Amino acid sequence: APVLFLFAADKMKIAKQNCVVIEDSVAGIEAAQRAGMDVIAFLGSDIYKNDIYINKIKDTKVKKICFDMEEVDQYLSKIGMY
Repeated sequence: APVLFLFAADKMKIAKQNCVVIEDSVAGIEAAQRAGMDVIAFLGSDIYKNDIYINKIKDTKVKKICFDMEEVDQYLSKIGMY
């Protein structure tokens, strides 16, 4: 459910279309997508670095998958988040 993401955006007074969620779970990615937010799948831990889990993440149609914080930083810079 997107409620938590929408609640956080509302409390911070940020429009959902101006939010980027960094998430490592399929459920979290799907919730952020349903909230109408941009999502980065962050798979920095070794437990996520296997083809089965990566394919589950890809099935969500998330726009960006990052495997370390440098990739996250580069993507956020590219999309103009800072």
